[in-house]
Amino acid sequence: LIAASNTVRSRLEHVLDPDPQLRSALVAAGSGGLIGPGPGLSPLVDGIPAIGSDFALAALIADLGALVVLPVVVALLATYAGLVRAGSRRSGPPGTVVVTLSCMLLAQAGWNALGTLAVLPLTGLNQPFLGFSGASLVTSALVVGLVLGILDEPGGDGVASGPVEPGAATVGA
Repeated sequence: LIAASNTVRSRLEHVLDPDPQLRSALVAAGSGGLIGPGPGLSPLVDGIPAIGSDFALAALIADLGALVVLPVVVALLATYAGLVRAGSRRSGPPGTVVVTLSCMLLAQAGWNALGTLAVLPLTGLNQPFLGFSGASLVTSALVVGLVLGILDEPGGDGVASGPVEPGAATVGA
């Protein structure tokens, strides 16, 4: 309990007095307000460290504002959670693969969002589909494509057997 309380105390102190990198990201994100100045127009974005990984959300909020970026992040998290739910309805290895890959995306997106807000420690993983890394974008797209391909298999999710239009199983799920 003592070790846990020291860890919790240290984490709270970090939130109240963040390190210089996190502080500059929080200041830049706060400068965007509800509606930012526009893409590439925030003067504080250049001061954000690790902009391509840890602080991509801070840069987007600084440029576009919280009213634009936060609904997109919530929609992405809801989509990943929906994929987890759809995979949990599948039995056997395909369902396990879908749940595992979807949980990976959900955990990565949630951890990055909470890390940008100084709630969790940063990991170097970027926000899927919103970070600047091409490798991460390709990998995230492949994961979603694999998940949707597995969910689109006819007869695997309780849909009546027979001819199934492409995409019907996924849309029904």
